[in-house]
Amino acid sequence: MSLEGRLEDLSLPDIFQILNLSRRTGLLTIRRKEGEGLIVFENGQVVYASSYNKKKLGRYLIENIHLSSDVLENAIRIQKSSASKKLLGHILVELKAITEEQLEDVIKTQIKEVVSDLLVWISGSFSFELEDYSRLVMKTKHLEGIFLKSGLSTQFLLLESARIRDEVKKDDITESEEIIDSEKSEFKETQDTKEEVLTPTTGGSSRKDLTLLTAMIEEISGSSGASDVTLMVLRFASEIMNRAVVFIVAKDTVRGLGQFGLNLTNGSADEKVRGITIPLTEMSLIKDVIEKRNSYKGNIISGKWNDYLIKELGGDMPEEVFISPLICGDRVIAVLYGDNLPNKNKIENTEGLEAFVRVAGVALEKAILEKKLKEIRPS
Repeated sequence: MSLEGRLEDLSLPDIFQILNLSRRTGLLTIRRKEGEGLIVFENGQVVYASSYNKKKLGRYLIENIHLSSDVLENAIRIQKSSASKKLLGHILVELKAITEEQLEDVIKTQIKEVVSDLLVWISGSFSFELEDYSRLVMKTKHLEGIFLKSGLSTQFLLLESARIRDEVKKDDITESEEIIDSEKSEFKETQDTKEEVLTPTTGGSSRKDLTLLTAMIEEISGSSGASDVTLMVLRFASEIMNRAVVFIVAKDTVRGLGQFGLNLTNGSADEKVRGITIPLTEMSLIKDVIEKRNSYKGNIISGKWNDYLIKELGGDMPEEVFISPLICGDRVIAVLYGDNLPNKNKIENTEGLEAFVRVAGVALEKAILEKKLKEIRPS
């Protein structure tokens, strides 16, 4: 498989989806005038990422696990003098300066930050080179380029990148609000008045689902297709629940499409989800939601296909589940399932999420109609 082109024609999220669904192993290179980024895939999962303007692994180790610079410099000296050119992280583990678990966690942090940075690139070129996994370390040209033992799913990285960008926006908004509040305070003092500064009060904690709703509706209005809409539904759900799965509805079955938050002991969570199939010819909670076209939040009752679903998602019984239909036109085309495992607690308010799922259905219908219009419009 050869894949190359311009980011203006094929966005990085779309490239991620292609490589993930086709389970490719190789090196994705993204180039623009300022520099380049590298992402290594193993069977469609991301195991390594670097960028010209991002920190190196050593800096991440210093910042995240407080590794001393003296220990790091010693490891670099050993690396330079080693004939075999061992990877920096492996040297630090051998020196017992860090544990393998710490190294994996730091690499994950590095990948998430690098990918989040690369996803904002909207211009430049890309190329994906199929390569044997054993040769990919040399291809990266970085002697500290350690790969994850178990890769990160592209959907997880897209969600995390969106979350990181949201946090940056929130920080910017908070900083602006602090400046405005300071100016209000100064104005109040100079006026020497007893008028109260008008600030909104809720009488309790804010509703996360309703706070997110307006911003997410604005964002979904600019979505370009089904993959964007599905990703935004998962992203919204990730703010309310610990785990979620999107199922595609066919004529007689529902089939797993994407997920976030699943930590399974055996194999890839993405592959596991794509292997889940539930018939619509037999009773299940998902079938009931599809037929009634209403969301459900509550306990999951034992039954053949309900038990099958719980088993496929790891086997633990959640305290509460949330299931909502995504309706496009006159039919249910997808179903969102979520719970709070591994925590045994109930799900927060979901009215905002339910409203967003309804909006997502309208956005999908709009995207489908626009696609059909383009197909029938004379060139």
